[in-house]
Amino acid sequence: MKNTISERNRTPLDSRQAVERVAMLACEGLAGAFADRLTGKPNAFGRKLWHSAGSDLAYAIGLAATGLRVAAWLPADEADGLFSSLSEAYRRQLPLVVHLSMKPGQTLPLLPDQVPVLQSISTQEAADQGAIAHRIAELALSPVVHCLSDPGPESVELPSEVQLVSYLGDPDLPIEAPTPAQEMLFGRHRRRIPNWFNPDLPARSGEQRAPRDL
Repeated sequence: MKNTISERNRTPLDSRQAVERVAMLACEGLAGAFADRLTGKPNAFGRKLWHSAGSDLAYAIGLAATGLRVAAWLPADEADGLFSSLSEAYRRQLPLVVHLSMKPGQTLPLLPDQVPVLQSISTQEAADQGAIAHRIAELALSPVVHCLSDPGPESVELPSEVQLVSYLGDPDLPIEAPTPAQEMLFGRHRRRIPNWFNPDLPARSGEQRAPRDL
């Protein structure tokens, strides 16, 4: 039977667990605290997951540069260096997603103006925007920050593997360049997540996005 949103299973989860479930199905690379809870199973695209439990985003940036779909989990009180890491990822046009865990009343760390920010206040929003963040990042070729708090366990509808594959698409497959600027850089089509080190798919890889560009 064809999967529909109404067929998704409701599960009691907290925000971190909901984001983890989506990331483990959608991503090829995971960094940060949730990487230590991997099951060893392949993702929804049948690929193994690369992971590092450290909070340094250098690992995530490196994986994203090779064309992998990457998510990182980072507590806001461990966000030293986040501004510079996101600025680097933005200049290099790397579509990674950073899930920033916020405590109640906590102030948002300083972030680059050009980087899109999503905010979730419920566990359902955390699950849904965990996938939406990747869609935005991969079209804009920009890192995306997903800020979320934990309201405690809630009943959540998680997307199925089929739905995530349909919504996000295979990272390896080509898409039409969505903007004139990207068409100048890659040509009419580009890999959904560019691999900047692949000599068989040339691009103007010496080009870097200026801070004013979006």
